Amino acid sequence: MPLLVKLLLNLLFVGMSLSIALLWTKIEKYLNKTIFKNINKNLKVVILTFATILLELIVILQVSTYFQGPVIDSFFVGSLLLLCCVWLHPYLMVADQNISKVEEKYFSGGVDLGPIKVFRPTFTPFNIGTLILSTVSIIASVVYYLPYFL
Repeated sequence: MPLLVKLLLNLLFVGMSLSIALLWTKIEKYLNKTIFKNINKNLKVVILTFATILLELIVILQVSTYFQGPVIDSFFVGSLLLLCCVWLHPYLMVADQNISKVEEKYFSGGVDLGPIKVFRPTFTPFNIGTLILSTVSIIASVVYYLPYFL
């Protein structure tokens, strides 16, 4: 029975960590309608970016303590996973749409469904915060493990 409970808790934890981007979007929209209504746009972006970095750091530290691993390793791997979740999903979605358009055009009688789209990343506070955290984690990991490389 404890194994089943642990498995369910792990699945719940993975689901919560993957849904962080969706949750953050809803939180950002709510804050824009209420608290940030009268605040300057640039200040809003800075506050939300730092809040994103703080939230991601808390999640990474929780994962590190849960699995009892080194913080620097969890910091590196966790920030790279967050970066992949934030950037790869939109990229692959545009690529899938382009593949579908080409297949429809050439395999269904030449119906043109529009031009092929180029992936253009959006720079929301969540994306910027994740990019900053990933950059810092890569630099910190390289500096920490530099003696092992030399």
